[in-house]
Amino acid sequence: MDLVGKKELKERCFNNDVKPLDDLYDIEEVAYVIKECTHKIDVQKGYKKKKTEAINGEIAVLQNKIDYYKKVIAATLEKKKEKNLHLPDACKVSLRKAIPKWIIDDEESLIKHLIEVKEIKNCAKKIDEWKLVKKDVNKVLNDWEKSENLPGSVHKELGEIGITLSFLDKDKEEVEEKSSTTVPVKEEDYDELEW
Repeated sequence: MDLVGKKELKERCFNNDVKPLDDLYDIEEVAYVIKECTHKIDVQKGYKKKKTEAINGEIAVLQNKIDYYKKVIAATLEKKKEKNLHLPDACKVSLRKAIPKWIIDDEESLIKHLIEVKEIKNCAKKIDEWKLVKKDVNKVLNDWEKSENLPGSVHKELGEIGITLSFLDKDKEEVEEKSSTTVPVKEEDYDELEW
């Protein structure tokens, strides 16, 4: 009885040669190879999970640093009463206006209030029940705020002033400089030219 070996199985797998085994007992060797591969997959999945967690943690730390430094830049620009700043060879920075947003504390109460003042059709859709459309509700709430007629079921949360930061691409600038370099003009002695 000639049993198939791991080496032969690897060669068959490498060549994608799918043909039946000579003996039923060869299935045992194939099953062990499958078990080995499954174990390797589980190890790799565990490794991937640990790496992913570590990478996500590092990304979170870096994002916190970026947020902090952007707040520092925004505070500096506000203190110096600047809205835009262009730093040659580095970046452009602009302050972004803080956009407030409406927070709905009690949606049911707001819907009842909208029904009472007959604004519900302007800012909600009814399928089985009323569903608020954020854009339209914001418009109505802004109007109510101007007329000082806000219901107690909402409040406005002020947004943080942000910045827009764009880095200058030095490689792109170098390419532009190279493409716009002047070609030296060879001076001719026109007295010696033959006509």
